[in-house]
Amino acid sequence: MRLGFLGSGTITAAIVDGLNAANADVSIVLSPRNAEVARALAARHPNVRVADCNQTVLDESEVVVMAVRPQIVDEVLRQLRFRADHRVVSVIARVSLEYLQRATRPASRVTRAVPLPSVGRRQGPTPVFPPIDEVMALFDPLGRAIPVEDEA
Repeated sequence: MRLGFLGSGTITAAIVDGLNAANADVSIVLSPRNAEVARALAARHPNVRVADCNQTVLDESEVVVMAVRPQIVDEVLRQLRFRADHRVVSVIARVSLEYLQRATRPASRVTRAVPLPSVGRRQGPTPVFPPIDEVMALFDPLGRAIPVEDEA
């Protein structure tokens, strides 16, 4: 799987570390947003590299994890061109699925997940809504993916 992260903070680091601890078969491209965290992850894991910009993350990914602060999500999304085949996973608090579906068109599969930093140690439950199989499989090795039937 080609996995891209928009935003490279604590949650991104935990997911990347957890996936590598689980020996997941993923190539990962990171946003340059937090250069220090992104560089450290790329130095730790040979399957991780830092992109030159957010659009490059999208261009090189099948699954895109949105992990930016809620205050800047509009600014970030306005600058990006998603593809219909993108699978988008948001780990952004307080941002609705409906908004994400509109803002990431033409991407057709959009979901939300709530991982905690403990996923870096593969010990974190992660609620997923809607429980799309590929996203459940992504988070399950990080502790346990929990299917959620309602966004609230």
